[in-house]
Amino acid sequence: QRCEGCIAFARRLLEAVSSTTRRLVFSFGHGLLWIAVAYLVWGLVVRHRYINAFAATSVGDTALTVINRFGPPDNLESPLKYSRPEYCANAHPPCSDPYFVRLWYSLPFTPVVGGHVLIVDLDEQQRVINKGEMRSP
Repeated sequence: QRCEGCIAFARRLLEAVSSTTRRLVFSFGHGLLWIAVAYLVWGLVVRHRYINAFAATSVGDTALTVINRFGPPDNLESPLKYSRPEYCANAHPPCSDPYFVRLWYSLPFTPVVGGHVLIVDLDEQQRVINKGEMRSP
């Protein structure tokens, strides 16, 4: 009888542990699912905002207007015209673009399907002189 009590206790303990483990795994799975859903919603909202901001941006807009529409840029580029006027920031041939500052906005999820970047060029007076898109396969 004493052994049967130990076995029954061990079975109840094993059931409790496996039930707790199942609940833990289930909770962890739900947490991961919610994180994935939140990331997807965030990406779609940012993508929609960037596309609408890009459509609303036109030549002559101020830098403040652009940043209010888009938010902070993912990257800033300048041709370094005062330190080395003969070279662009990332290239070796002489600069041909007349921009003073280039704002880069990367659309979410594009590393999965190829890069897609929205670019806004500003002149020395911080006004939009050009806008464009860059895609990579």
